[in-house]
Amino acid sequence: MQSIIQEDTESIVRRIAPIAQDFAGKTVLIIGGLGFLGRNFRAVFDILNERILSKPCELIVVDSLITSTAKSGGPGTDDDVFMRHDIRNPLQIDQKIDYIIHCAGVASPFYYRKFPVETIEVATLGTKNILELGKRDDARVLFFSSSEIYGDPSADHLP
Repeated sequence: MQSIIQEDTESIVRRIAPIAQDFAGKTVLIIGGLGFLGRNFRAVFDILNERILSKPCELIVVDSLITSTAKSGGPGTDDDVFMRHDIRNPLQIDQKIDYIIHCAGVASPFYYRKFPVETIEVATLGTKNILELGKRDDARVLFFSSSEIYGDPSADHLP
């Protein structure tokens, strides 16, 4: 499975290489950076920094560790800044943020049943906090959500 993920990462890097210089020298904040999406975004940025960008971008990785541990960090470099933080609370970062990738969310039936309030609050309060931080710095924000915010639809209403 790891080789498939590596192949996908390489394919993504090749496809975005023509526009990747937009990230050169910028600061990218990845919320939920130890989750599935966050780890894959980090892998892409690590390759961009190593091979493509004229000046590496700085990655700030934020995760509450509610459903993961620091050991599940996956791909990443020692240059990544890691902050353990619950995004339901405002995030204090003094430096200018250029891009925010908000992929924090509880996406496992086991965990969203265990943490139902947290699941909704990450999607609502967390997103509000991220948007306020983005507004402060005029950052571009990319938001991913979990289908769990829609509740428990019947099977005939699932794609």
